Amino acid sequence: MKPLVFIYAGHHGPQGTVLEGPYGTSVELHASLFEKIFEKVQRIYGEHLVEVLSKAIPAQTLLVIPSGAASTLDTVFSDEQIATIQKSVEQGMQLYASCGSAYWLAENRVWHGQSAKGKINLFPGTAIGPLSPCSDSHHHAPFLHKSVAIKTSRVFRVLLSGGGTFMTNASVKVLATYEEETLQQHAKSKEWEKAIISCTYGKGKAILSMVHPEEGLNDVDVFALHHLFAHRTENWQEIHDSLSSEEMRIDLLTEILEEFT
Repeated sequence: MKPLVFIYAGHHGPQGTVLEGPYGTSVELHASLFEKIFEKVQRIYGEHLVEVLSKAIPAQTLLVIPSGAASTLDTVFSDEQIATIQKSVEQGMQLYASCGSAYWLAENRVWHGQSAKGKINLFPGTAIGPLSPCSDSHHHAPFLHKSVAIKTSRVFRVLLSGGGTFMTNASVKVLATYEEETLQQHAKSKEWEKAIISCTYGKGKAILSMVHPEEGLNDVDVFALHHLFAHRTENWQEIHDSLSSEEMRIDLLTEILEEFT
């Protein structure tokens, strides 16, 4: 039986506007791709999370947390909401998170040399990055966007927005690794090869991805990004042209999510 998929879409403010949480674009891209794989996909807002997850059957539920800044997620989720996610996974719920949201699930995180303790701690280790640091002083983002090669049963090219890796002494399952060319390009050792992992928590599992299989050719607006990052060195046309097709990215995500079955 395919699970009921909930896409976390942020927290609403008093006037009904969406406050901080995941990036809005990331919510839409995740929803679009997951809808091509699953029959039942619903958006869930933070203020309804406790009620919805408390009524859901954990073993038949997949919660997706799209990309967002880990420090922001620390502030928008209440202790009760965090405890509800932990309890639901412990009882068998599945969870998928990408990039900054994957950092948020770790016991510890190190971003650009700055360390922080996690609040939810579903991954027993340290998420560390960025894989592609940027010393650019003209823009707040301290990382470069890249097209990188990752390997599961075959090789895919996906978008990396800073990204990173997972360091742990605990037993986790590695679902995708950066290809050697990617590690060499960024002067990283083999211990940085983990791009997507799975870890157990009670009866449930969490998949953490440092890359963005939800973003493809139609989602990388070369003209807009070139002007948004006018002082940066990313070759957006090259990134755009090199990403795997939507069909391949669906194959990648489907293969990764088989870890839940």
